[in-house]
Amino acid sequence: MTKTARFTGKVDLYSTREGFAGPKTQPVEFLATFEDDGTWVVKRNDFETVMIDDIEGPNGMAVELTVTLAGDATGSSNRATGAGALDTEFAFELTVFFVSATSSLALELDNAGAHVMVPGTTVQGAAIDPATGRLVLAGVGAFSGGLLGGDRCAVVLNGAFAPNPWANG
Repeated sequence: MTKTARFTGKVDLYSTREGFAGPKTQPVEFLATFEDDGTWVVKRNDFETVMIDDIEGPNGMAVELTVTLAGDATGSSNRATGAGALDTEFAFELTVFFVSATSSLALELDNAGAHVMVPGTTVQGAAIDPATGRLVLAGVGAFSGGLLGGDRCAVVLNGAFAPNPWANG
């Protein structure tokens, strides 16, 4: 049986890019569909755009960053062990003055252990709480293309699903 649930929480973003070190914390919401076997999908259009406008660019110029899903994300979860993961590819559109370029970030967000972006920046997920629907997923990867290409980024999703997809078995 397929269940649909809304994730509501926050996303923390860290980067090795000067002016965008982080954490940059923003609210995040998306819909996901869950199957009985623990697999789940977040459709690209069901992920609400994340806007970050407090990044400082060269010579103090204002920079805006828009984060979307580049495609559908697929996940897995195990109610009994608390394990969870989500394979994603994000599009980071960075606008400086009137110039805009998109970088991509493919990574697996999970709660299996610590992820080190650079010495001093470590992110970690937390086990699924089947009683509340709370989930914390983290991952680290490198941007490709665009103005951020080559920089590293850490992402932490922290929030809960409602209705709880892990309730009642």
